[in-house]
Amino acid sequence: MHKYGAHIFHTNNKEVWDYITRFAEFNRFTNSPVANYHGELYSLPFNMYTFNKMWGVITPEEAAAKIEEQRREAGITFMKSLSKAIPRNSGDVPVISCPPLSLRDCRSD
Repeated sequence: MHKYGAHIFHTNNKEVWDYITRFAEFNRFTNSPVANYHGELYSLPFNMYTFNKMWGVITPEEAAAKIEEQRREAGITFMKSLSKAIPRNSGDVPVISCPPLSLRDCRSD
């Protein structure tokens, strides 16, 4: 174990990988974060699977509409553009950075 604790190293560059593995042995690790919210697990960062599980929506447009609806209900005014929150694919991360079932559970401080 490193004196500063475990570290995660990742690269897609084969040349870098070949070089660094000359000096140390690495274990395979896949970071798959989840949030436990009221006993339910939600994948992070948010993606369409998360939105489907939370709200039953299927399309990015439905997710954006739900986000907008909850933003209005919660009185959140800091989102300059909802288009930045529309998930285009599973790798997109919306502006909202907490795993609520409702934006009322988020803080906007």
